[in-house]
Amino acid sequence: MEAYFPPGSAHSKRRLSHEAQKDLAGWSQVIQNSPERSITIKKRAVILAWSDASSTKGLGAFYLSGTEMTPRPESAFAISIPSYQAKAREHINTQEMCAVEQVLLYWGRQWKGKQLIIHTDNRTVAHALANHSIRGPPMQVLRTTLLLAADYD
Repeated sequence: MEAYFPPGSAHSKRRLSHEAQKDLAGWSQVIQNSPERSITIKKRAVILAWSDASSTKGLGAFYLSGTEMTPRPESAFAISIPSYQAKAREHINTQEMCAVEQVLLYWGRQWKGKQLIIHTDNRTVAHALANHSIRGPPMQVLRTTLLLAADYD
């Protein structure tokens, strides 16, 4: 068996080893007999969650599942942060990321295997969730959030 490379290259015609020929024959057989999709795509239930943070008041969130139009009392939370625990100098991006983290800490277990769409009013946090990266102190909270999301599938 010979392999052909682009014309004009130094290796335009090359012999393949017996092992390489066996590998190519095996892959050729697999490709011919493989199904169109080898991994089935399951339709997951969708959960819509909204989170927000306030630098002086605390964190809050609510969610809707299925065809709900308004949140039930058990699908919302607000965490008031006492003034002696509030970190006055903590950046709003870190606080907003903490709000997203709290969403997963509160309800993540019951959403296992579902698709979660998080709405936030902070563009930096939305970008961080989409790209799995953010600069500065919010990165530690983002890591925890992504580990929780992976744990809950």
